[in-house]
Amino acid sequence: MSISFDQYIHGMGFRVILNDFMADYKQVKFPRSKKKRIRCKWAKNLKNYAYVPWTKMYQMGRDTLVMHPVMYERLKRELDGN
Repeated sequence: MSISFDQYIHGMGFRVILNDFMADYKQVKFPRSKKKRIRCKWAKNLKNYAYVPWTKMYQMGRDTLVMHPVMYERLKRELDGN
């Protein structure tokens, strides 16, 4: 019999806190040109930036895990085998 990720985490006595602020605002699109002038123009355009979630989770004390919701879903999917 297989148990789900949620049952496993809560069965072990862990409390999970999902924090949307565990993300960085980074430039995700870059120009093909390597020239400094073009790269500076692209850096000013806000369309080239996005929030990138952290791939870390932190343990606070003995029983609390803090992570981004995307990381939680990724971990859940990996451990459930789907």
